[in-house]
Amino acid sequence: MGNLFLPLKVVQKAEEKSVLLDFMTPRKKVMEAIEETYPGIKRKNIHVWTLGGKSREKRLGWIWKQWKDLGAHLVEDGWALPSGGKAFTDSGTYAPTYLIGTWEDREKQIHLFLLDGYAASAEAMQAASLTPALDLDGTLVTFTSKFELPIEKEQFVMRLDPNQPDFKHKLEKLFQKTVDQDTVDKYTRMIMEAREAEMPLHHRVIRAHDFFPEKNWDVAAFLGYMCDDPYTGAKGVECIDDQIYRVTTRISTPRAGKRITFTLRLMENPKEQRLIFNPLLIRFIYGEDFRTRPVKISDSGRIRNELQTLCSEALEYPGRGKILVHFDRIPPEVISLKGQKVLREVLEWYKKHHPIWFNWIEISS
Repeated sequence: MGNLFLPLKVVQKAEEKSVLLDFMTPRKKVMEAIEETYPGIKRKNIHVWTLGGKSREKRLGWIWKQWKDLGAHLVEDGWALPSGGKAFTDSGTYAPTYLIGTWEDREKQIHLFLLDGYAASAEAMQAASLTPALDLDGTLVTFTSKFELPIEKEQFVMRLDPNQPDFKHKLEKLFQKTVDQDTVDKYTRMIMEAREAEMPLHHRVIRAHDFFPEKNWDVAAFLGYMCDDPYTGAKGVECIDDQIYRVTTRISTPRAGKRITFTLRLMENPKEQRLIFNPLLIRFIYGEDFRTRPVKISDSGRIRNELQTLCSEALEYPGRGKILVHFDRIPPEVISLKGQKVLREVLEWYKKHHPIWFNWIEISS
């Protein structure tokens, strides 16, 4: 999903002049609103965090060029953040959300950090739901899963209607070339899947509240840091000794936020400890014998959750709490064919030998 995250006060300042700021807005207008909000800010001190890498140049080049032409700084790998940590731009689009805003450097110059570009749908939605807690504005645009079009054209694809007779013509207009029937079918399928998922495709942009129409909602975000976090300055997991670890956690809500440090003692030996933190299904796929392992009732909920993380696109919910697994819908890039074979054996074995705990499993023939 395309995403643009700004301090809420920037969007509110633009509204005073009847200017709409969202992902679809030319970045020149965004820059003008930033300069109105923070008088005297230097453009070189406006730091735009966006996914990097040569493989993303085709899709994101349009946004990169706009910001560069305006004199803003595109955050690069290794750039020093206010915490002293180093920025990284090749993964992890959620953590930087916590740094969006301003700070002063030693020379009393104002700096602004913002996010622009795109993110995986889950991370984009997580970040969007966090906006009330951090006084931000976040807007999203639904993209396809393909990298065939640059972002300035991609943002219009999912708003096309495959049922209209001019669908192929409009698709060709975006591609600026003739497209074959396979391409038409592929984009039709992606758009229809998004519709079936109730994505609000016909909105100009999507905000978090669009997923909760006509409802009051709230948010509480809980974090635990594995490594030192450069965006907030929080410490990662600290090893005190073989059994004792110190971990830093954080809660953010629209009313308050808090950082808490816990010191934990693990009760199992190091070999058992490592197994605790690995998903059960991954352990089985990589060779652990599920037939001889003691089965707990909690395994039912654990496997149910892991399935929804591992292969959500292959799951159907027929009702009565059941999950129907379609193995023909699991891409081999997600779970190898060999791994899928093991996964099927695991699910069939649990359903057969523990039918009460695993009666929710259904496997498509």
